[in-house]
Amino acid sequence: MHDRQRTVRQAFILAAVPALANIALVAAPAYGQAGKKAVADSGSMVVATVNGDKITRAQVADELISQQTTKLNAKNPVFQDKNRIVAGIVGALVLKKMAVNGGQPASVSRAEILDFLFKDNPPLVYQVVQQFIGEKVIQQEAKKQNLSVSQAEVAAQMKKAIETARVQYRLQGSDADILAQIGVSATYLRPHVQTQLLLEKMVRKELAAKSGGTSGANQYVSASHILVSVQTDPANPMETEKRFADAKTKILEIAEEIKSGKKTFEQEATTNNQDATKFKGGSLGTFSRGQMVPEFDKAVFALPKGKVSEPVRTAFGWHLIRVDKTGDEMTGPEKEQLLNQTIQSKSGQKVSELLKSAKIVNNIKAPAQPGGMMPGQ
Repeated sequence: MHDRQRTVRQAFILAAVPALANIALVAAPAYGQAGKKAVADSGSMVVATVNGDKITRAQVADELISQQTTKLNAKNPVFQDKNRIVAGIVGALVLKKMAVNGGQPASVSRAEILDFLFKDNPPLVYQVVQQFIGEKVIQQEAKKQNLSVSQAEVAAQMKKAIETARVQYRLQGSDADILAQIGVSATYLRPHVQTQLLLEKMVRKELAAKSGGTSGANQYVSASHILVSVQTDPANPMETEKRFADAKTKILEIAEEIKSGKKTFEQEATTNNQDATKFKGGSLGTFSRGQMVPEFDKAVFALPKGKVSEPVRTAFGWHLIRVDKTGDEMTGPEKEQLLNQTIQSKSGQKVSELLKSAKIVNNIKAPAQPGGMMPGQ
């Protein structure tokens, strides 16, 4: 029942955005006027729009190429790019020109790279376009809601991410050293972190509006449950209701055993619970308001501590619920951690809502699914 989906990208899978001149095998010839026009024309081609805002070839190519170049230059080999898909495309272009020139060294222009990249159209191109689309809907909605993020907030979030990487990967050195080892530029990372923070502020604002606040004691609870699950049959509503009726009979029998003192809540949970919490005496741990399905959420936050609820029906079946710890018993850091978990779980839902309501035109075809037919087959 916990919605643990994490849709916000991990900051350190991002790469930096250095100049295209850093690409291996790519010469930087002095373009004449014709060359400059070719670059401009190729780069300005629109690959997608989001509510009228354009995403161009140049933006997508810069993102792809800069990601790979910085990964290739990561000081720690663990973080270096092993696939080198974009580098392979550039290399293929160089070899193609060399073959035409009898094996002589050849240089390629930025415009040629763009044309060849989008002609080859690897799955990474589609992924980056989708990334831009997701970020644009967040930025557009944040502007509507007059939400902003300060540079101090961005710096603090980046500092936190660097420290997490330092501990997780056992890295040593200054913050700049950590970024260099991973192959990430602070200049590139900053706007992505800013977009992530805008999304978090958006979700935090909605949670506060729905519950009357996000930090009060009544927003958190630690609880256990006993579930008699029901397998629904969408094609046969009558059969589904029969299963719910049978499950209710069972949950009432369990409730009577607990009320009579014949068995404890934990004993019944361990014996009869029909989900993974049976191995923890029914414990669901600590969670915040809004994380559970609505029927469960309403019931658990209305219960006093220690009392076992009447049977509660949800889409999963019938539950008996007991509150083990209330919000006023939790520390500030515990509440903040729970709030952050809720924000993370709701962020993906928010992006999905924004994408659904946005007017999006994507001219880049999605890659063929594994096992499916390739285009042209």
